[in-house]
Amino acid sequence: MELGVKDRMVLLSVLSGAEGNLTELRVLRDLQREVGFSEEELVAIGITSDEGRTMWNPEAEQPKDIEIGEAAKGIVVRKLKELNRQGKLTAEMLDLVDKFPEVEG
Repeated sequence: MELGVKDRMVLLSVLSGAEGNLTELRVLRDLQREVGFSEEELVAIGITSDEGRTMWNPEAEQPKDIEIGEAAKGIVVRKLKELNRQGKLTAEMLDLVDKFPEVEG
């Protein structure tokens, strides 16, 4: 699945604090590492943070192809469904939610 900078940041935010069994937590950790940013990416994209806002150079952005296996996908969908049920989805999450049609089903 190709994810841009914004989708990756939103996904990391959604997954923070996710709970599950030991196996799920290990899958989650691996997914967070894959979705996260390397030092080289931070420099290349020009990611900076100021007063709680994160900015980057959109012209330098390169979507990253991230393999999300069935177990990881299940965790993401479960978390997004939970946020939807609680009425806690935000407009920033909409593009990410659209990548996981199971959330609406």
